[in-house]
Amino acid sequence: MTLELETKKINKLLKLSLVTIAGFFSLLFFFAVQASEVPASLEGEYSFVAKKTGGPYYYNNYLDSISAPSVLLSKQCPKKGKGDCWYIIKNNNGDLLKKFSTKKSVTSRAIGRYKNSAYMYFSESYRSGDKTIVRYYLIDNKGKVSRVDKNVVDTLAIKISYTGRIVALKSNGIYVDGLKTSDSIPIGLEYAEIGTNPQGDMAIIAIDSYGGIHLSDFNGWVKSDTSLTHKGDRLGVLSVHPADNKVHFSVYKYVNSYNKGLIYGRADISENKVVSGWLFNSENENIGFDPDIYKFNESILVAATNSSKSNLAYFIIPLNIDETKLAETSPLHIWGFENEKNLELILGTGVASLNWEAKADVKNDSTTYATTKYNLPKSLYKSVWLQGKWGNKQLAVMYAKNEAESMGGQAKKASKLINAVFDVNGLFGPRTSLRLAKEQSQLAGTASMSSDPSVNNLNGIQNTAFETKFDRYSGLVLFERGLYTGLVYETYNMPGMLGFSDQSKEIKYVGYDSKSQLKKYGLVVGYDIMDYARRYENNYNRFYYDGLIGFSFVDVKVSSELKDALSSQEKKLKSPDGFSIDAKLDLGYVYQRKFKKLSGLGYMLTAGYRVKASYLGSTQSDDDKKKLEKNEVALEFDRYDIWGSSHLRV
Repeated sequence: MTLELETKKINKLLKLSLVTIAGFFSLLFFFAVQASEVPASLEGEYSFVAKKTGGPYYYNNYLDSISAPSVLLSKQCPKKGKGDCWYIIKNNNGDLLKKFSTKKSVTSRAIGRYKNSAYMYFSESYRSGDKTIVRYYLIDNKGKVSRVDKNVVDTLAIKISYTGRIVALKSNGIYVDGLKTSDSIPIGLEYAEIGTNPQGDMAIIAIDSYGGIHLSDFNGWVKSDTSLTHKGDRLGVLSVHPADNKVHFSVYKYVNSYNKGLIYGRADISENKVVSGWLFNSENENIGFDPDIYKFNESILVAATNSSKSNLAYFIIPLNIDETKLAETSPLHIWGFENEKNLELILGTGVASLNWEAKADVKNDSTTYATTKYNLPKSLYKSVWLQGKWGNKQLAVMYAKNEAESMGGQAKKASKLINAVFDVNGLFGPRTSLRLAKEQSQLAGTASMSSDPSVNNLNGIQNTAFETKFDRYSGLVLFERGLYTGLVYETYNMPGMLGFSDQSKEIKYVGYDSKSQLKKYGLVVGYDIMDYARRYENNYNRFYYDGLIGFSFVDVKVSSELKDALSSQEKKLKSPDGFSIDAKLDLGYVYQRKFKKLSGLGYMLTAGYRVKASYLGSTQSDDDKKKLEKNEVALEFDRYDIWGSSHLRV
């Protein structure tokens, strides 16, 4: 019998060791299959002029170099750190132009910066009784302030002109100081930027719903022969600059991870002529986010973010370039990758350890009336998952099984996690994805309760074993560059001590509830480095971090047994609810490789540590409208959860 038990232990240890070792030697990998016939591998990048790094070489830096004035909004706080902060507006010489009350919130809405003048269009808001008052102003670099009676809203782009006029492009026309001055604009414009030069000239670049690029010098419009792809990026990809009677522009264009980069072009609106082509295209680096363009000496300078290396890249383009070469040159390395791809398949597997710590308190001010301490076993999760995309639909399924080690004499419990994700690309726009997810889990542990004898304990339980069930549903909108936001719904049982306060807002009762249920309705925002890497990168390795933060309303379902115990005290529980704050942080290393000869077949290995934290609380409101009746009590508790997980996965 002893030999049999030892054999089982050895087999268990071998099993866990093999899983761990296999994970370290790329147990985790994925397939990103892009369906197309690829010719002989042509790896590399193309640059119309030499790529340089360094800087900063943005337009504002150039204006600084020629001593152009500026108007800056900032915050000041008391030197000793006590008291509220306040907003101030200064110019580039450090002169204080305007100081605001600590009770006012100020937002910069548009700027204009030129060789001899600078402007800011801003709003200030403050509370007045039950109302929020918002007013709008224009201020220049000398401190002259003028009231703006008509707020300019729903703009595609906005800029302050050389003469201090508020110029805006909307989907139905051009507006100056809130009044429409022209409705002769291309149909279906969705994104735009207004550019200026130090002398005060202005130009527009805009993208229509089909990806067409339109340019204007405010006297006419012309459409570029280059367009953006249907699923290409739109946010932070446009730049435009008027110089020498032409409109110069640069745009980040994304087709796929092997075909992406910067487009440069120039337009002569009066001649209805535009020439454009690839300035830079690379499968090794992603250069092009947040481009900037301006005339620098007798050349055009284009600067943009290199997100692969987290630095700035820039290009100096002579004014007398070979326009035919610019328009007609096609980079050799994009052969076979000229179009967006419809089919992707990702497969992976991995291991992760999980350590869950939780504590729940019933307290008022600095006094703790009851505490629940949880003893939860450390866990090892093994997972496999599949994600695919055909056309504009994605499907991902993950199954993870946890074999929890015995702890405190408890029998071993198996925990299961099932996660199904369905993404519908383009439901909210061609560059977004809707991810619908479901997670399920089950975990066993023990809970130890204690309470202060000064309060009435409705039941005398001190230690108990429990099982927690967890269901989570989320609808996330995934944006460009790995950003996402969405709604989440969670429901799970939370055994533990609960407290109850009466009209005096003092806690009078505590009790253990093994069946209490929490329902969380929340909003989350976050960043996912893996989504960024899969979309924009091919060969990619670096340390990374990503995370999320969320806020939720919590509906608490107290068991009928505990409600009956309150009834025996002639008390009635009033609509229990609470709120929750959640956060997650991932730190680690990502290593990705795709193989061009195999149409993008590749693998990604990630190793790192994840920390998730959650605070959930319920307490009696100070709002007089929710004042309790004599026979009513309100729910009182605070709960803290921390999950720590080291992982190897795709």
